[in-house]
Amino acid sequence: MNSKKSIINEEEIEENFDLKFQKEKTASIGELIDGITHQILSPLTGIITSAESIIKLNDDTNYKKNKIAKRILKATSTIETIIKNLQEFSLAEYNNFQEVDLTTVLEKSLQLIKPMISHEYIDLTLNIESNLPIIKCRPQRTQAVFINILTNSIQALNDKFERASREKKINIDMMLKDENIRINFFDNGIGILEENMNKIFEPFFTTRKRKSLGLGLSTSYNIILQHFGTLIINSEYKEWTEVIIDIPIRRER
Repeated sequence: MNSKKSIINEEEIEENFDLKFQKEKTASIGELIDGITHQILSPLTGIITSAESIIKLNDDTNYKKNKIAKRILKATSTIETIIKNLQEFSLAEYNNFQEVDLTTVLEKSLQLIKPMISHEYIDLTLNIESNLPIIKCRPQRTQAVFINILTNSIQALNDKFERASREKKINIDMMLKDENIRINFFDNGIGILEENMNKIFEPFFTTRKRKSLGLGLSTSYNIILQHFGTLIINSEYKEWTEVIIDIPIRRER
């Protein structure tokens, strides 16, 4: 009687465990973000209401008080927008394909990442072609990809330059290219070693000493594939990195 022996692939078991752990961790982070944003929005609404009341109660002659109140209102409104975008971003797992303006998706990504860009003295250049067509995509997941790429750029710039350096640059171009919308991210950071170029889309591959809570390029790549698009990375070590994303205007099955 012949018997079959089960062969346990330890690497496969470890990879499945890591994938499950990553999914659970991402879900937990989403729940945490949602809870924190609720707690922040409540007192923030009170501050906004108080600032609006000061403006209404003071006549135009009380210039100083009105000016301070308007500054408070402007700052808190900015915080409110960031918090609401963060809250929306935390629900990415449940996001379905929708007709969206990809420019808006990019702008929401930048609203979340701009405080970090400003803090690190990075010169951001944004060129968006006007009247780009509406496309079908998963906006929160696409937003997560943009944030992941921008976070990688910031880390690469900080690996190359001193924090206060004025040489750090990120350029973003969005345009119509054939039947796609192309988003081109460029930074003049540390770049990627040639021997690592064929590993960058492997699950959990990182050159960072500390693991990031972000998606990782492997997940970003798969999200773009779900949109029937392409994600290409070009880089020269110690010089620059370029990420080119093409998302088709019409989804093909």
